[in-house]
Amino acid sequence: MPQWRLLPYDKGDAFYNMAVDDAVACCVNDNLSPPTLRFYGWLLPSVSIGAFQGIDSIDLQWCTRRAVDVVRRPTGGRAVVHDDELTYSFTANFENGFTKSVLNNHKMVNAVFYRSLRQLGLDVDFTEGRLNRSGLLLNALCFAATSYGEVSAGGKKVIGAAQRRYANGFLEQGSIPLSVDRELIAGALKVNDTRDILAGLTQLSDDIDISGIIDTVVGCFEESFGVTLRPAALTPEEDRLVQQLLLKYRSEQWTRRR
Repeated sequence: MPQWRLLPYDKGDAFYNMAVDDAVACCVNDNLSPPTLRFYGWLLPSVSIGAFQGIDSIDLQWCTRRAVDVVRRPTGGRAVVHDDELTYSFTANFENGFTKSVLNNHKMVNAVFYRSLRQLGLDVDFTEGRLNRSGLLLNALCFAATSYGEVSAGGKKVIGAAQRRYANGFLEQGSIPLSVDRELIAGALKVNDTRDILAGLTQLSDDIDISGIIDTVVGCFEESFGVTLRPAALTPEEDRLVQQLLLKYRSEQWTRRR
């Protein structure tokens, strides 16, 4: 049975988290590392913005006053406010059913998370088409954007994900809120009401915890793709790349480039 890698849950600051995901994706793309599933959290409330998103959509002064880190992701999409959540990244080459189609890969990965949440007893839906949110003005917020293959509950997103395609593979980053700090979102993204947009998993069940989600997702990944996920650390090459990429993700030039 093929072996993929599991990077166990840990917490880092916004810049370290992005540097690790980027470094791992580069090494998987170069066939130096196996397909990798990573889970992590955030040391401080943070905002990640899409690789091509305008910085003007973020209230940088508000974030500075509240000690909220702002980082630009390697993946596309819109802004995500990270706080009480489980974050994941998955990197693979174009094999095992994955292709150069962003939509195909997104649906394959999200389908695993959908099955995992259903297995945990959560009443979630897997949307093949687009959800109708035409009246919303929250253009900066990832969870306000419509997409195919998204996981939702009662019309509200419970997972926000974005992707980047490399020459030989892809990186998908995803956010699974446990609870939602609507004041934090409103202040950081200059929006008003998010009640009709996103939901935290603890709104759906009182029995949700990070370790339970991780264990269930790992099992569903192994079953869905016919692999074994082996816990392992970063390789020396990935560690070296992380240190290089930290300079990029901490730089104002990268964060404010659009």
